[in-house]
Amino acid sequence: MSFFKVSTELKKTIPWTLIVIFIIFTAVLILAGRFFYTLQRNRIYNEQENNLSAIATLKIGQIQQWHSERLGDAAIIRDNDPFIRRVRQYFHGENHSEIIGELKKWMVSINNTDNYKSIMLL
Repeated sequence: MSFFKVSTELKKTIPWTLIVIFIIFTAVLILAGRFFYTLQRNRIYNEQENNLSAIATLKIGQIQQWHSERLGDAAIIRDNDPFIRRVRQYFHGENHSEIIGELKKWMVSINNTDNYKSIMLL
């Protein structure tokens, strides 16, 4: 009978030591998970920030290159005296068909060599 008495008494007592160990283990696990999550989040943010910064730098370079190419094209047209004379003659109505042919030929050449989508004279 004493065997049953001891086991009944053991069943009634709460194993506080195991509960405390479980709570400590759970708290350590939660804190470690939170710490790992924070480290990974910061690493990913920094990585993405570097990627976006690199992309922005490349895009800025592309825009600057495009802008300088367009300015160069404008300078070539601005300094092209024979072209300017032909455009003036066109607007004054002198020998229309010959001038239109020359201007169209020039515009097609510019359109093909500089990879423009279209070109027009205004």
